[in-house]
Amino acid sequence: MADILEKNVRLGKHAQHPALILVFNMSPIDQQDNPQDGLHNKLETASQQAAKKRLQAIALVGVLVVAGGGVLAGLSLVVGGRQDTPSPASIVEEVPTEAEIMALREAFKAAVKAFEHDLEADVLSPPFGVWNAEAQHDIKTAKARAIDLFSGGDYAEAVREMDSASTKASQEISAMNAAFEESMTAAQKAYEQDAFDQAKLHITKALSLRPSAANAQSLAQKIDTLPRVLSLVKAVQDARIQNDVEGEIKNLRALLALDPNREGLKARLDDLIIQTMEQRFAGHIKNGLACVEKRDLACAQTQGAAAQKIFPNRSEGALLATKMYALGQELKVERLLADADAAMNSDQWPQALGLLQNASAIDSAQKRIRDGLEVAQKITTLDAQMDRYLSAPDRLSADNVAAGAHRVVSESAALSSMSPALTNKAQKLKDVLAGYATKVSVLVRSDNLTEISVRGVGQVGRTKERAIELKPGTYTVEGIRPGYKATLKTLVVAVGAKDVSIEVVCDEQL
Repeated sequence: MADILEKNVRLGKHAQHPALILVFNMSPIDQQDNPQDGLHNKLETASQQAAKKRLQAIALVGVLVVAGGGVLAGLSLVVGGRQDTPSPASIVEEVPTEAEIMALREAFKAAVKAFEHDLEADVLSPPFGVWNAEAQHDIKTAKARAIDLFSGGDYAEAVREMDSASTKASQEISAMNAAFEESMTAAQKAYEQDAFDQAKLHITKALSLRPSAANAQSLAQKIDTLPRVLSLVKAVQDARIQNDVEGEIKNLRALLALDPNREGLKARLDDLIIQTMEQRFAGHIKNGLACVEKRDLACAQTQGAAAQKIFPNRSEGALLATKMYALGQELKVERLLADADAAMNSDQWPQALGLLQNASAIDSAQKRIRDGLEVAQKITTLDAQMDRYLSAPDRLSADNVAAGAHRVVSESAALSSMSPALTNKAQKLKDVLAGYATKVSVLVRSDNLTEISVRGVGQVGRTKERAIELKPGTYTVEGIRPGYKATLKTLVVAVGAKDVSIEVVCDEQL
């Protein structure tokens, strides 16, 4: 291709000189091309028009060649506009081949397509016009001029003009990109130095060159927050001077939310947070221990929970928890004893016993609990025993049972001042015991033939009527007579009963 361009440069515009008809026929390129877009259609049309002009020139020159070289030379002066037109022989030597012409035309099309694909959008963009309006105009003009040259059949000049336009476009786009990067670098540096005005100036220039660049838009947003960031920086410094830790933390958090890349401030915030956590934790532990000393369990629990939330596994927290537990148990025992005292004062000894047992499960060594538990157990035990005797008073007729009842009544006497209910029950049992201890006269009637006995008591013997004395209770009276069937009768002797009698006779023969 360089050889073709060189040959065409030497020929100047004689690539379309009539003398070319000595070696050229009409090229079939125009029939073979298959245009792909509008511009290529225009180029094909221009190419066809140039081919027709060459045919006309070929016919004319053919005539002149026959007429003689002198006429050809004169015509060359007229057509080419030059006084030093080469001789016909030299023209024949410099004429491009058909393949070279075809290559030039295709090279131009390829150059236009590459320009439109890679460069034209950037050249025609508004930012490029802002960057260099003169260069934008020159490049557009050069492209138009190249198309005109192509339309005129001057392919070599058209290719050279298109190459010049592309070169200039590439250079200007590269310069524009370099200016963008330079502005971005300057804006970033100014931003990092907290120089808002400079940063704003540079980022504005960068955005004018690439309005849609994501990195420029992101940096612009950061720069826009810089005044607020600087205000917070000052607030942080003021809080530090005033030793306002909470204020400094608050402003640091707001600042880092706007600009999270300030590593030094992040470290400062972390240090302050740890410092305040330590202080708050120590305060909660101290206050919690003070609450324990005051025996204020609710207060201690609040402080302990707050400390646990800050540092769950600290030994100080475990110590406070141990003291709170001990205080809780102590207060629980006190509540149980108070309730037990109330129950004892109300003569509710079973309830008092349960409360004292719960208290003993927590603190069995406390003398007050041991003493109270001993009394409550005695009273409830005696009360239950009395209930058993009174629920089956007939058993009191037996001497051994009555003896046990008397012992219960005797033991309860020592506790009478502590339980009026037990005293009353003991008196009732005493009365029942007295009733069962008083014998009742019973009249036994028979036929004087039957042997009569009272089981568990003794013999009555044969009698028609005899009075015997029995303690209140239920007895079995038996009658026996030889040759007769024995008889058994039940005798119930009530306490304080009068006119009690029974008839026992064996009158049924065997």
